[in-house]
Amino acid sequence: MRVDLSRQDPSWGGRTVAPVTAEPAPPPIRSTPTAWVEPRPLRTATPPTDLCRKGIWHVGPLQLALPIDDRDVLGLVRTDGPPLGTLEMDVFSWLCTLHGRQGPEGLEPVHFTRYRLCKDLFGRKPGGKESRLVHESLTKLARARLTMEVWDPEDKIMGLAGEGLDAGLIASFGWAKDYARAVMTAAPRELARIAGSKRGSSTYWVHLDPWIVRHLRAGHLTYLEWRVTRHLSGLAKRLYYLLSAESGFKRNGRPGETTKYLALEQPLMVSLGITDEHKARARAQLRRAAEAVVDADRSFAAIEVVRRGPARWGMVVTRRLVGSQ
Repeated sequence: MRVDLSRQDPSWGGRTVAPVTAEPAPPPIRSTPTAWVEPRPLRTATPPTDLCRKGIWHVGPLQLALPIDDRDVLGLVRTDGPPLGTLEMDVFSWLCTLHGRQGPEGLEPVHFTRYRLCKDLFGRKPGGKESRLVHESLTKLARARLTMEVWDPEDKIMGLAGEGLDAGLIASFGWAKDYARAVMTAAPRELARIAGSKRGSSTYWVHLDPWIVRHLRAGHLTYLEWRVTRHLSGLAKRLYYLLSAESGFKRNGRPGETTKYLALEQPLMVSLGITDEHKARARAQLRRAAEAVVDADRSFAAIEVVRRGPARWGMVVTRRLVGSQ
């Protein structure tokens, strides 16, 4: 629009002001609609190393699982609440990995969709069964109460996790659109109904227990590959977690390889979740699990169950160095 501002005024000495043209106002800036981009699937998991070695994970039928009160490779372990299986181990590792991507502070709850969690864990578009299973796993993780010895990354000593006699893994969780609902107190039938509803597929929020957050901040982590965990199950998956967290491998004389010996004694069996009191049968299960790990992960050259004397058995683990695989 052109505006003529020419005028004459005696105070200006009869001079005529030249016409001024006002530029039209620029059009309003409109943001271009942005298409939603699905987050890239997680390729690696980074759970706390001590949780990979603790005997809180069951590998057998959970219906027959009993509360644990024993000693594993790190010391005391005592569980209360619902038994935690290998699926709960995977879900917890995934939450720790997502938490680590928030930055160094990591004070905010982890937000995610159940679809994304299932897609990373199972490697495919999830169905109703998978969605129900991960929802139940979150509930179990929130209800678990633990008393166990772990490495304190701040004090650099072994001590009880959390506040001592009642540590947890997940402090709280719920749906982002429904913070007020106490999901972990719902009845099993109600949980099944919620898991199959549209409301149950909305965004979750999860607060990890403070002592878990301290381990994550300290970088006391173990690196795993999701492609391997998807390929394994049961005792094989539990063995993969534990051996990936082990350190102290030494050169064995062969180029590009390191070896470590683990005694097959009660603490190691507790850490692996092996409850079969028949020792020969337990060793046979361990051999099959070891073969599955070697087939799934090229970083393991060999895992052998060997005899080292009368009634003395052990496991020789040989790993390939990075770059020699």
